[in-house]
Parts: sequence; C-alpha cells; structure tokens
Amino acid sequence: MKNLKFKNILLISDDTKHYLLLNELFKEIEGNEHQLFRSKNIQEIPQNKFDIIFFALENVKDFNPEVVGEFHNLLGGIPIIVLTSNADLTGIDDILEQGVQDVLTIEHLDKLQLYKTLSIAYRNKNFKNKSSKKKETSNGPINTSPHKLYNLLFNESTLPKFLCRADDLSIVQCSKKATELLALSGKQVEYIYELFSDVEDSLIKNFTGTRPSKSNGSLQTIFYPKDKDSEPLSLHLTIQYIQNDEYPMLLLTCLDISELERTKESLNKGENRYQMVLQATNNVTWEYEIKEDRLEWSSNFTSLFGYKPEQLRNITSWAEKIHPVDLQSTLNDFNKALISMSNKWQANYRFQKADGNYAYVFEQCVFIRNPEGKAVKAFGAMQDVTKKKERQHQLSLMEKVVKSANDPILITEVDEINPAGPRIIFANDAFLNQTGYTKEEIIGKSPRILQGEKSNKKELKRLKKALTNGYPCRIETINYKKDGTEFWVEFSVVPISD
Repeated sequence: MKNLKFKNILLISDDTKHYLLLNELFKEIEGNEHQLFRSKNIQEIPQNKFDIIFFALENVKDFNPEVVGEFHNLLGGIPIIVLTSNADLTGIDDILEQGVQDVLTIEHLDKLQLYKTLSIAYRNKNFKNKSSKKKETSNGPINTSPHKLYNLLFNESTLPKFLCRADDLSIVQCSKKATELLALSGKQVEYIYELFSDVEDSLIKNFTGTRPSKSNGSLQTIFYPKDKDSEPLSLHLTIQYIQNDEYPMLLLTCLDISELERTKESLNKGENRYQMVLQATNNVTWEYEIKEDRLEWSSNFTSLFGYKPEQLRNITSWAEKIHPVDLQSTLNDFNKALISMSNKWQANYRFQKADGNYAYVFEQCVFIRNPEGKAVKAFGAMQDVTKKKERQHQLSLMEKVVKSANDPILITEVDEINPAGPRIIFANDAFLNQTGYTKEEIIGKSPRILQGEKSNKKELKRLKKALTNGYPCRIETINYKKDGTEFWVEFSVVPISD
C-alpha cells in the first residue's frame, strides 16, 4: 500500500479500545511512521499540528451538523473522519455536507476500508494545499484553541448545559438551550439548585467542594415551567466534575425524559391492573423459554399453589407435580403440540400444591415460533378449577339421586311467575311414570298442565302466593294424568336459590 504520509493523528474518544484498534490499523498501513494521539474530549486537545482527526460519536443523528462545520473550519480544514459504534447512520448526509471526510462504523472497520478513506482524504488534502498556495488570505491564522472549540460545542449543544462553580454551585455559563430553559422557569437564578430545588440537598452534599464525594454522577428532577398550563418536565441531570486551574467546575447536562417517564407510568399502571386481575382470579401466568428450558411464573403463584417461583424453574420440576395418573397423557399432548405446527395447547389435569394436596387445573398456552416453524417460546395460564370441579361432581351426584328417587320430583323456574305459570325444567322418571307424560311433552310446560275441573283452586292460589314471595308451601289437590285420569297429590314446594 502507498504511504499516505499521515504522521500525526488525533483521536477524540473516551474509549481506549478505539485507540488500540486505530493504532493497529495504522501500523498495517503506515508502518511505524505515525504517531497517534488520543484526547478524551474537546477540552484536552493537545496543541500539536495534526494531519488528520478521528472523532468518535455514539450516535451520528445526535450531533449538530452546523457544529461539525464550524469545528472543521476552526481546525483549518484538517480532514475529519467520524467513527460511530451505532449502525444507524441517520443524519450522515448533513454531516458530510459540513466537511467531514467520511463516517465509519467501528464494528465493520478494517484495514482496506480505512485505507480507501485515507486515500481520498490524502487527495483532497493535496488539492486544498495546492489551491491555498495560489491564494493569499488576509484573515491570518485561524484560532484552533481547545477553549474556542469547547465553547462552540458547549453553546450549540442540542441539550441544555450549565457550567457551575463546584465550591458554591453558582452558574458561570449557560448554553443556548439552557438559556431557553431558564426563560421557561421565569426565575432569576444565581445558583443551579435554585432551578432544581427538589435535588438541592443531593447537589450540595455530593458535588460541591474541591474534592466532592462524587466526581461524576446523575440525578433526576422535576422542572416546573412558569406557565401553569404547561406540563412539568422530568429531567435527567448528568454531572461531570472538571478540574480547572482557577477553580473546579461542574458541567450539568439536562436530558428531557418526560416521554419516557409517561411511558413507564403507563406500563406500571397496566402491570398493576394485570397483577390485581391475577389476584382476583385463580389464574397463574407463565413464560417458558424452550431452548434454555427456563420457566418463569407470575407473582401470585405462591398464594395460589404455595410454591416460590424459583422452585419450579424448568419443565421437569413442573412435570414432577402432575398427578401420576395424568402425567403421561399431559406430557404427550404438550410435546405433540410443541413439535407440530400448532400454536395452541390446553389440558385438564391434577397438579400437586406445596401442601401435598392436588388441585384440578385447566391450563392453556400459545407457542411463539421462528420462521422455520420451530417453537422458541410459550406463554400460558394455569387456572385452579378445583371448586368448579367439586361443584360439578356434587351436581352430578344430586342429579343421580333425584333421577333414581321413588317419589315424583318436578323442578320449575321461579324467577318470574308469569300468567302461564312457572316453566318446568326437570322431571324425574317417577313423575313421568305417574303422569304418563314423556320428558319431551312436559319440559318447558307449566305444572298447570296437570290441573283440571276438580283441582282445588283455593289451595292452588295459596301455592302461587307462596311461590311469588319465595316461601315453602304444602297443599293437597286433585291432578290429572295425560289420559285424563284423576289422582290425589300432596304438593311439597321448596324454593331453592342458586
């Protein structure tokens, strides 16, 4: 490779890894004929004359293009190459228009890419040198002092910045954005804690004096604009201690995190509502990372089943709690759904609680699959249905008792006594045998179908009044079978509330 004669190189970066990478690449291109200097920030730029400057930025889009242009001019047109660790190059065109030679992503930086960029910078530099020899300028040398460069970047920052004395927190200098913030407050302030009074104690305790307890740090505060109709701003204060020859300084940078805080508050409210719903129901939710075999349970797992979430962290520990009779079928169904293209699985089985008793549970989940169709994650819910199951069992037993009873039994609705009479919803076999009706002929009809000419109207009226008021009642009357045959019956009616 052709020697490009970049002897004195400046890297502005606070990351030592950037220096090691760049130095190694230059050795491969220039041999050992170069000297690489590193400055952590603008304030510490050495006074050497440099052939090229590398500027490390976290995000290209957060850097003001106009500041880059002025910075380039102040350096006398020295080639500037921006290094970024973020692949998002939004705003690169604006920066390149201001005189930056190129923007390189550190992750993909290699010898060939750097050499190409340096070659173009070398040609452009030679062209400018030849052009400058043909023109005489009356402006004199450009002031490229670190102090002026620092003031430029400080004043034009897109974030409010305050420079304060470390001994008493008096404000020495404000950036343009900081001046706008002061105007919003409507206050005449001399000390920074007058603007951020809610963190006054922390500022004084941790960041004042010639040797503060924290040389760098951060705080969060609420800024209240003068206009009462304006929303308060949540600000994140980054505080940097700067050792100055005259007196120590603090650089405060303000970042508006109001939108972030609103988002967090909304998420917290949603999470709280979700937890309240979980506590009000018998549902436990879980998340299963299939590749790592890691199982995470919701916080109410302990209150419902007695286990701490960390006790059942994988599929094996979960399976150990399934009733032996249900184990094989449950696991078979789960694994079948897992390896198929199905996105859902559900099962009913018995799950052993921490106290040794078994709960009937209904469990269901959805699978998240990668583009190849392989399940990578599952989200599920397990519901304790023990009470429901026991009630179903009791009803089933009751139904068997009623069906097999020797006495005729009739069940009707009593919520509303309409003119047609209460509606029959159940009749046992003894009733059907006694009256001669089939189940299809009697269900949905009124017991009045059994009444006739000789039925005791006075007793039936008393029965209706008792049913309307929800009282038990016993009467004797004549009823009629399907074929018209009379028979005496003793009615014993008991209202049952669900």
